[in-house]
Amino acid sequence: MTKKTLNIPKHFELLGSTISVEFDPKLIHKHDAKGRASFRENKIYLMPDTPDYPMAQDKINNAFCHEVIHFIDTKVGDILTEEQVEMFGAALHQVLVTSEGNLVYQLDTK
Repeated sequence: MTKKTLNIPKHFELLGSTISVEFDPKLIHKHDAKGRASFRENKIYLMPDTPDYPMAQDKINNAFCHEVIHFIDTKVGDILTEEQVEMFGAALHQVLVTSEGNLVYQLDTK
């Protein structure tokens, strides 16, 4: 199975909220993080690949999935530990980059 590139959206809908996604080249210096969820702003910040701090696309994609899980967790009651967020984020990333095909079910109308 071949890994494909994950298309990180500029924004997406999640349980009644629009979440924006932006790159912040100073994120690693300001927050010592590759990604950050700002719940007040409904925004995910991601560290881009820069000469000072090289980031492989796979790491950026994984950071995006991790921050999405933080938003989901906040919407359902803040029930996950950081370790669980990391695990769910990695699992979501794997599902998205290894998905293949387009399953379609057609009801037999005979």
